[in-house]
Amino acid sequence: MNLQKIRRLILLISLLLLPVTLFYLSPVLIIEGAAYGIFTGSAIIFTCIFLFSLIGGRLWCGWVCPFGSLQDLAWNIQGKRVINPWIDRFRYGLFVLWILMLIALFIRAGGITSIEPKTKTMNEVLSRLAGDQSKLILLPHKEGEYQRIAMAVNNMTSVKPLLATYLNIRDLLTYDKIIMPLESVDVITSHLG
Repeated sequence: MNLQKIRRLILLISLLLLPVTLFYLSPVLIIEGAAYGIFTGSAIIFTCIFLFSLIGGRLWCGWVCPFGSLQDLAWNIQGKRVINPWIDRFRYGLFVLWILMLIALFIRAGGITSIEPKTKTMNEVLSRLAGDQSKLILLPHKEGEYQRIAMAVNNMTSVKPLLATYLNIRDLLTYDKIIMPLESVDVITSHLG
């Protein structure tokens, strides 16, 4: 098997995994974390990819990136490379604006206050509490440690973080276990009257 076939196979696998990789590299998670001063796992992965791209050049885009496979597919359909300097200026301008917005959000939040708790650690803790059953985590508010908990469990499939004030019957019936701190009980009782 020659290198081109190996590259295309890797790109095809990367394209098929796009929903998963896009979920973990979501710019929305990075921006939300920056607003709270949290350097999220997505930001860590994105930073590593960015540094790898600086060192490895086009190696990431040409061999691993799912959008690189979309570009290859578009090139096969089009038959020629689209050359438009406006597209490059727009792409780099958008990237610079995004980075500047992240910097501004981190400054507004008082700097990087913490790094997101690892999802693996949260998974181990929740497995000890409720095993493999689905879990609803009721949080009293989305500040401080509770914000970090909500962000850590966002990547988990059988766990849903929910503010205690948004508790509803559908969520109660959907999940096998409910996990909440005592503060959440106080929020629920004050909310219900």
